[in-house]
Amino acid sequence: MAGKTVKILSTLLAAAVLTLPALAWPATGPTLYDIEVLVFENRQPGLEGGETWKEPRKEPGDTETASPESAPEPNSTLSKAAAELVRGGQHRMLAHKRWQQNADAKSGTTPLRLQSPGQELDGTLRFYFSRFLHVELNLTLQETAGGMAYQLAEHRRVRPQEIYYFDHPKLGALVRITAVGKPEKPKPAKQPVKKVKPSR
Repeated sequence: MAGKTVKILSTLLAAAVLTLPALAWPATGPTLYDIEVLVFENRQPGLEGGETWKEPRKEPGDTETASPESAPEPNSTLSKAAAELVRGGQHRMLAHKRWQQNADAKSGTTPLRLQSPGQELDGTLRFYFSRFLHVELNLTLQETAGGMAYQLAEHRRVRPQEIYYFDHPKLGALVRITAVGKPEKPKPAKQPVKKVKPSR
């Protein structure tokens, strides 16, 4: 874990709940959630040099695009974190996305694609419900020079309203899940009314 990055985030998110790996509470059932994710590159010196966390790039399998996707709120906690990290000059923002999604069973979900504009960052986020809420993050950062790739792959059980930091020496991600209500159930189709002829 890059100590300076954690220090910046801990100071900035003091009013929020920044969560490292921990147990989550059980969820009560399927609910509609607002999902916001921020991915950044760590450019602090001293993180290069033959480390074992360099890996060949792995292509994601079947994925979907988040739809509809909303622009992150400019005053959200993650937007403020992005501004603070960039201001320090040792981090670069790769992706900042937000969307709404139901907490369905894992078998009923497909990982959602996360990419930077130049596609140097490519990966997925999978959000689902299985007694607890779960987030699976699988990201690959491809070097523009040298051909090396850095992979961040991690699974967490999560709680709503908290911010989760996914840590890696070369890149990091902040994820916030917010409950926004119960999903709407489709209305049953109206059955045609059969007219019964009176008996004579």
